[in-house]
Amino acid sequence: MLQNAFKAVWIFLKSLGTKRKWIAVIAAIVIIGGVGYTLLGPKSTDDEKTASDRAVVELIPVSEYALGSSGSSGTGNESVVRAETSGKITRVLPIGTRVSAGTVIAEFENASQQAALLQAEGTLEAARATLKKTQSGLRSEKLAVLQSNFESARSGAVATLLSAYASVDSAVRDSADSMFSNPEGTTPRLVFASSNAGRRNEVENVRVTLGSLLSRQSSVSAKVSTGSDLSLELTMTEDEVRQTRAFIDELIATLNEAIATNGVTNADIASYKASATAARTSLTTSLSSIASARGLLETAKQNLEEGLTGAEATDLAASEASVKQAQGAYDAALAAYRKTAPRASVSGTILACNASVGDVLSVGADVCRIRSSAGSVSGDTFTLPLSSVKYTPAGAFVFTVSENGTLEALEVTTGLVTADGITIRGLFGDEYVVSDVRGLKTGEAVSIR
Repeated sequence: MLQNAFKAVWIFLKSLGTKRKWIAVIAAIVIIGGVGYTLLGPKSTDDEKTASDRAVVELIPVSEYALGSSGSSGTGNESVVRAETSGKITRVLPIGTRVSAGTVIAEFENASQQAALLQAEGTLEAARATLKKTQSGLRSEKLAVLQSNFESARSGAVATLLSAYASVDSAVRDSADSMFSNPEGTTPRLVFASSNAGRRNEVENVRVTLGSLLSRQSSVSAKVSTGSDLSLELTMTEDEVRQTRAFIDELIATLNEAIATNGVTNADIASYKASATAARTSLTTSLSSIASARGLLETAKQNLEEGLTGAEATDLAASEASVKQAQGAYDAALAAYRKTAPRASVSGTILACNASVGDVLSVGADVCRIRSSAGSVSGDTFTLPLSSVKYTPAGAFVFTVSENGTLEALEVTTGLVTADGITIRGLFGDEYVVSDVRGLKTGEAVSIR
């Protein structure tokens, strides 16, 4: 091609004059040089692309895509902690407190639950000790343990009675009497109006009869001991607790028919209901404790009598039964106690609380709302957009961008695919990954949007 160009220029120059010929020579040299550079000079390659030729990618923070998150705001999950029992709040963590899963965020008044748990724990330890000694086969030691177990059962019965007396007194004098005028007098009157006058009068009359019941329990509580006739006292106290609970049930029914007035508002009536419900729960717990204490006392007494008469064949079975009974009573007491201390179900920050110290809540009421920390619900599991994961024969990968602007692959393990994205594991949560990897490959130079 260059030879043809030179030949054409030479013919053209021969036709020109001398002066014009030199001007044309210079121009021809410039033209031919440009053509030669264009044809033979260096050429650009695909590997020398400018920044404007690179693919533009968008990076997303993995921490905003913790499992269960929407992936759009990174606010995490919100968990509501609800009351599992009724009663008065004695402690609640302030808003803004960071908590771990299982942290106690509030506490209800729980003196009776603590007493029941302590009693059940002691009874269980005694029952286990009895079983251990019985299994050892040492006759003299077994008798000593049976005696100790019987004494422990009697001590537990005394503790149960004292707890029951306290529950009855609290249910009547602390909860019910706040709804009466002149509650200790001969003519107590409810302070609120009711659509059922007959029921209202009946409740007022029953309050009068409870005076002698409270007096008897107050007198007995000052002198009851392990030397008392505990079986008889447990039976009498159980009957009195049932009477008191029936009274509370009628009071709650009357509150359901209550009419708001200027003196007693709907809010006051609601507060009365919550207090009465909490009192009923405490009385029910006392009835369960009394039944358990009676069973343990009777079993311990029977085991001791059989041991003294030489009935060794039944020793082991009786001891094992005592442990089972004690374990059941302990588990029930522990469950009741734990319900008085609501716990955080996730790690995070307390956003808001529906309760303050002194408030009375009902079962199921919201206590606090917690915003979970990013990733705290599922550890290193995230739900990323489907477009951010690249599948190859070697496995699944996501892309990050290195300091020099090239793509780097991070291998991940994939899981459930849903309309919201794909579940993956293998990241820590502090990475930034490419939101759309379609058409991209490892090592490719990219620009970040």
